[in-house]
Amino acid sequence: MSGKLAEEDKEVITVQFMDRTMQIKAAVDKAGALQKAAVLLNDKMREACESKQTLDNERIALIAGLNLAYEVITAKKQKDSYLESVSSRIKDLQDRLDDALSA
Repeated sequence: MSGKLAEEDKEVITVQFMDRTMQIKAAVDKAGALQKAAVLLNDKMREACESKQTLDNERIALIAGLNLAYEVITAKKQKDSYLESVSSRIKDLQDRLDDALSA
């Protein structure tokens, strides 16, 4: 399989960024998430626009993208830290259980 989707596996969704409406093709199973991502990006663009009234759309998009990337990196670090903590706790409990069973 080549990795390309057949046309029947795609749908056209409408997204809006600032005052610009675009139609894009998306995999049917990803269209909903892509629509939500577009809403989130549009919200971030509007936030960037409100904080700096004189920015052009390209700079607004870059600032919004940078803010979203920062949030993703921060969330990943928090998830990794949590997983490390849980793994450590599980290892500690396994060691205690092993000690209790061998006593």
